[in-house]
Amino acid sequence: MTRYQKSRLSMLIVVLSLMVKKTIWQKVPKIVQIHARLIEIRDLLIKKKKEQGDSNIAMGQVNDEKRYKVCTYADIINDSIQVFASFNNNLKLGEKMDASKSDLLNLRIGDLSTTLTEIKDILVENQEVLVAEYGLTQEDADNYINAVNDWGNYSSAVNERRYRSKEATATIDELTREMLDLLNNKLDRLMKIYKTKDSEFYKEYLAARVIIDN
Repeated sequence: MTRYQKSRLSMLIVVLSLMVKKTIWQKVPKIVQIHARLIEIRDLLIKKKKEQGDSNIAMGQVNDEKRYKVCTYADIINDSIQVFASFNNNLKLGEKMDASKSDLLNLRIGDLSTTLTEIKDILVENQEVLVAEYGLTQEDADNYINAVNDWGNYSSAVNERRYRSKEATATIDELTREMLDLLNNKLDRLMKIYKTKDSEFYKEYLAARVIIDN
């Protein structure tokens, strides 16, 4: 949720709080109808805002942990394959495995997933000789394969969350537009009937409608 949207939501909450305290408007069916929809919009916006915040925090923490783990194992595999490539005069393979742990850590999720899969394929193809002759332990190989599989599940979850985040953003945009339309083009006009009839309430309403952009 953007700062613009947050400030409009805050204003809506103040308006609705006022309408809980002052109930004179409940005698006007049109206002009652608009008020009911504004409550729905408020609740949906708060829900989507929370979902976005929780999702970003959780995925960020998991990402750091899983990325570091799989890149550490990948670095070990790369070193073993480079030695193997050197002994077999396979310059192309050696160059392919020259990415350091820091290089891997700096890759974007999509690029990292592609690189990890390539390393895994080369490992599986040469695993027997790497373990038998070039110092790679079976535990290191298993750890890497498990970490890559785990990373694959995580990256799929990230893609799903990104899709949901885009949906949530679109929903928030639509709800914010509807909220402002209801307030600016409908409720504000209806509230003018209290400009003389109940000037105190009307002044409080105008005060509640002030938007504070922090």
